[in-house]
Amino acid sequence: MKVLVIDDSRSVRTVLRTFLAEAGYKVTEARNGAEALAIGADLAPDCITMDVQMPEMDGFEATARIRETGWGRRVPIIFVTSMDSLADRERGFALGATEFISKNSTASWREVTLAVDKLLKSEGRLEGVSILVAGADGLRRLPVVECLRRQGGKIIEADSGAHAIELLRQQGPQLDMVIADWALSDMRADALCAQLRQKEGYRILPFIALIEAEDRPDVLQFFAGGGTDYVVKPFVKEEFIARVGVHLETRALIRELRHNVDELERLSRIRDSFLAIASHDLKSPLSGILNGAELILQDKGLSVRDEHLLRSMVTASKSMLEIISDIVELGRSEEGKESLIKDLLPVIPCCKMAVSTLHQQALSKGVLLGAHYLHDRDPVIRGDRNRFLRILNNLLSNALKFTPAAGSIQLTVDKKGDDLILTVADTGIGIPDAMLPQLFERYSKSSRPGTNGERGTGLGMSITKQLVDQHNGTIDVESAEGKGTVVRLSFPLVTHS
Repeated sequence: MKVLVIDDSRSVRTVLRTFLAEAGYKVTEARNGAEALAIGADLAPDCITMDVQMPEMDGFEATARIRETGWGRRVPIIFVTSMDSLADRERGFALGATEFISKNSTASWREVTLAVDKLLKSEGRLEGVSILVAGADGLRRLPVVECLRRQGGKIIEADSGAHAIELLRQQGPQLDMVIADWALSDMRADALCAQLRQKEGYRILPFIALIEAEDRPDVLQFFAGGGTDYVVKPFVKEEFIARVGVHLETRALIRELRHNVDELERLSRIRDSFLAIASHDLKSPLSGILNGAELILQDKGLSVRDEHLLRSMVTASKSMLEIISDIVELGRSEEGKESLIKDLLPVIPCCKMAVSTLHQQALSKGVLLGAHYLHDRDPVIRGDRNRFLRILNNLLSNALKFTPAAGSIQLTVDKKGDDLILTVADTGIGIPDAMLPQLFERYSKSSRPGTNGERGTGLGMSITKQLVDQHNGTIDVESAEGKGTVVRLSFPLVTHS
């Protein structure tokens, strides 16, 4: 790659030649702008370093003349000069300079080499990125365009706001960012941004405005219209590229997040479909199998083998129905599709029904199941009767599962202040300390076979916790392995006036 060094000082040219040649560049020297123009067309340099103070033609004039030629319209120009005031930089960037490096710096020559490397040896940070750059004229756009192009970006240029909008319409979602001068020929950057944000698909497209220092008071309007960021000219190239990179990464993360949300919604629809199948297409025929098997069991003429097979069928069917019910209940709780209508709910009738439902099962297993009501009148809470019964049934059936023959389960109803206290205590096998923290987790490892080999889904306690929360209650578990478990529930009572 070829570098044209333009400086009236022979010593400066020699130093720059040495450093650039060591970096692998082919260096050609010119003593002033006129010499550079004379050899530029044949040389076709890839980069130019330019002094400002030179005889015959200074750096500013030379830059303006080079930009008028075919070979020099896009070549990056690095000003290497002791004239490094803000006014000098503004004038240089207005003419199309790419970068300013002060000769007064102790490491200026090394900085020149690094600057050339960054321009000609693209880091590829913007590889595959499409950026629309809007500016009133090509020279004003050039520093931005070259800076981005050297980083591997695909640049699309617009010379007005209307032109930018048309290019946006043509490019569609392929565009990754818009960078616009504050003062375009037909509108300001904030107006362009506001129009852009009204179009579907461009609401998260990063939009950076390039402003002059005196434009700062107006940037609030830019942000109000959906602007992403602004950069004050003249800018430091490294900072500019870094900020561009940050906004592109943010856009990529938002895109990924939206994709993940869409995927989750798709999976949610699949789950809803499965729950519909589970609640109807599976549950109904399975109930028919269970009822049929139980009817056949009433036949006194069954052989021992047939009775054993039918009882196995009944047990398996009940287990499958429990699994289906747990999965359906979990889906309902998560989606909130069945809103919880809280009516005045007398507690003791629900407790008696729950105990009665499991009485025969407890008797068959040889477990004593009882209830104590420690107050004068029936306490009342606000809740849903069916879901409250589900809480009681889950806790009592769970206790029954893990209580061996000759054990006992006690449901106690009490009150403490303005709270109802329900306690389910058993003399079962207890819960190991390591399992207690995961007890309410879905599909938790705390799911174990019961004392008679009963299987569970690992969902029961998770569902119970969700239902208790829906009733504004709390749940607490105490257990000791080999000694039993106590589950304590608390619900706000409806106080009678």
